[in-house]
Amino acid sequence: MKKNLKIAIIIIIAICIIVPMSVVAYNNYQYNKEQADFNNTMKKVSDMENKTDHETDELLINRTVTIAQVQAANNKTINTGNEEIELLQNLSKNMTNETLKNYTDIEIERLTAENKAWELEIEDGNALHNYYHGKGSISEVTEKTNQLTTYTDSTDDKKMEAEQYLTRNPELKDRLNNLGIDEDFLETQREDYSNCNIIY
Repeated sequence: MKKNLKIAIIIIIAICIIVPMSVVAYNNYQYNKEQADFNNTMKKVSDMENKTDHETDELLINRTVTIAQVQAANNKTINTGNEEIELLQNLSKNMTNETLKNYTDIEIERLTAENKAWELEIEDGNALHNYYHGKGSISEVTEKTNQLTTYTDSTDDKKMEAEQYLTRNPELKDRLNNLGIDEDFLETQREDYSNCNIIY
């Protein structure tokens, strides 16, 4: 009987030690997995965006292009943006770290506004094309241009919000820098397409 009691006490003590250690180990695993998922997803999204940014720059900086070329590039950018948004949404819904989740959500909102701006740029280009070829009115062009400006401003606002968020969370900013995620998400990076001549 004493032997059974000793065994029971040993089992209870072992359970009291093993269960909390297992919970701690599992929580550490989940924490590390969430951190790695954030790093990997942000890097992947940044790389995707860098690629489309580079392709757009190659097309538009100091070049003469047709509206069809611009719209094809915009459609590719929209498709890539949709993939980026989906990756970030999947990341966000599984996050428990509030700082990382908030930043991810800002980027989702920014990409959503940016994608809408790309869509409106296509519509604006179509309206201009129609106007130049006698099939549309200047009021249609003005309407599309105003809508485009609204979403471009919204994108800029989200970029500024991301910058401010990173200023308040310098560890996160350092992490993104250490991952090699450049400022493609941020307001300070803008290319000058003013020398691009678009043929409508």
